[in-house]
Amino acid sequence: DIPPELILQLMPIFHKKYVGTDFSNFKCRMVLLGNHWRNTHGIDTYASMVDMDTMKLILSVAAAADLDLFGMDVIGAFLTTTVNKKRQPRSVLDPPQPNNTYYMRRPPGVTDSEMPYISQPGAFVYGHPLANPEFTEDLHECLVDVGFVPSTYNNNVYILNNHLGTAILARAVDDMPTAYTGGQNMKDFIVQGIKNIYPITEADPLETILGMEILRDRQH
Repeated sequence: DIPPELILQLMPIFHKKYVGTDFSNFKCRMVLLGNHWRNTHGIDTYASMVDMDTMKLILSVAAAADLDLFGMDVIGAFLTTTVNKKRQPRSVLDPPQPNNTYYMRRPPGVTDSEMPYISQPGAFVYGHPLANPEFTEDLHECLVDVGFVPSTYNNNVYILNNHLGTAILARAVDDMPTAYTGGQNMKDFIVQGIKNIYPITEADPLETILGMEILRDRQH
């Protein structure tokens, strides 16, 4: 009795993972065919991330001010989202939150012992049009709780000023390249704050971002 339009097909997608200038790594991910999802509620399905020019500007500031650089990456980012998560309305004029429950059909060739034919995900699986905006909202809440403030210049750039120092964090979906002062204490403060919410990997020093390879040429 599930309406057919709520059932999305799950498929394995193989692709080459772009790391710096190296295309040699392959990746496989289970992805929904999200183009079959019907946006009956007219929800904004934006995909927002820091642009290349802004990232270059942050790297230039880091080079000029001799800031330290490291990166963080949320593991399985979209799988950390919650379907129909209750959020605080930003205004009394906000409409009621719609029901975004959906279902997925297992990939061809998968057996009953491996996966149910139809399942109801608790997260917005990769490929679902709401995966990126929902993760963006969650990550924003996490960063604000840590003490970051979104920049008025670019809402994918966050600034942190506290007794330890200053940090500039950019958001590229689930990657967070960060320039900072305050040494190891500041880095530990940021990492622990995000680890309280998300499982992450760290890249220290930062070597690649948005296809750019980063090499520090310090005199000391």
